[in-house]
Amino acid sequence: MNRAFSKILISAILIVLVGGGIFAWQYFGVPKEEAKGPGGTPEGITKDETADWQTYRNEEYGFEIKYPREFTFSSSGPNDEQQRLDKGETISGTVQPSYDTVIFSRNNKEQFKIEMFHSYKKAISPENYEDGYFYLYGNCDLRWGFEPTVIQIVKNSSIEILEVKGKFLGPGIKTPTFRGCYYFKNYSNNLIVFSTADLENQLDFKQVDSTVGNILLTLNLFSQKSGVPDTAPSITVISPNGGEKWEVGKTYDIKWKSQGFSEVVILVVHSSGGVVDVGRFVSSAIAGEKSYSWTIPQNFFSVYIGWKPGDKFKIFIDEIQTDGTFISANDYSDNYFTIN
Repeated sequence: MNRAFSKILISAILIVLVGGGIFAWQYFGVPKEEAKGPGGTPEGITKDETADWQTYRNEEYGFEIKYPREFTFSSSGPNDEQQRLDKGETISGTVQPSYDTVIFSRNNKEQFKIEMFHSYKKAISPENYEDGYFYLYGNCDLRWGFEPTVIQIVKNSSIEILEVKGKFLGPGIKTPTFRGCYYFKNYSNNLIVFSTADLENQLDFKQVDSTVGNILLTLNLFSQKSGVPDTAPSITVISPNGGEKWEVGKTYDIKWKSQGFSEVVILVVHSSGGVVDVGRFVSSAIAGEKSYSWTIPQNFFSVYIGWKPGDKFKIFIDEIQTDGTFISANDYSDNYFTIN
């Protein structure tokens, strides 16, 4: 091998060694920059949007949620109907008494509210929303022009939540608004309802509704430290309880003691079995004496053929849940009273 060829061979070997070293250093020695997604989050890793959210915890009704840091909240306490019940009044009407309402706002504009209601015995389901009295709670009330487009059960872990969305176009309203409601129960069967604010712009509603949906993904239930106890229902008619002499056109107090439920239906029962429905009334679920002032109508004896002044009657009072179901709590007057 001549000297010139040796130099060429050595130079080639050096080039291969240097080039291979540089390649190996670049491939194995230099750390690669991690691929980033939107917002600087590494690709393949989902950013937790709730990481910097605040926590709302309600010890009385046994639930907690996370909510965006820019939101504020305030409590308005019991609604007017509940305040009347707390004063010992008996009410009848279409608005359900609620223990508390907590309003969440952003930039002083309401985004959604949480209402805490009385115990609700029936299951949370689309069927009970449409067929029962479920829709009486929250903003998604079918009676006043609300038209649902979504009625479905969604789950957060083991918590079943009824989701209802739709538009509202009540009497005299030309522009519809959009609203949504979410229903669930705590461990004491109190019905809790999240209702979005009414919004005319559908895109605004979708944004608010999406936020509420994300908030509900953080929902957690726990045992309550206080609140209305789930007391076994009972009822006792106090007056009239036998021997009273009432007259048409006059007003008398029908009195009873009850606990463990908030609604009753009162009937006047003739000795022959016919009945007159006095009405359905809401009273406090807390144990105690309640009353309703009933004015006997002038045409009372024309209800049934054969009824006449001096006939004998009893009062019958039956417990009725706000979902329309009756259970075992009811009572009659012990003896007959007369109406002249």
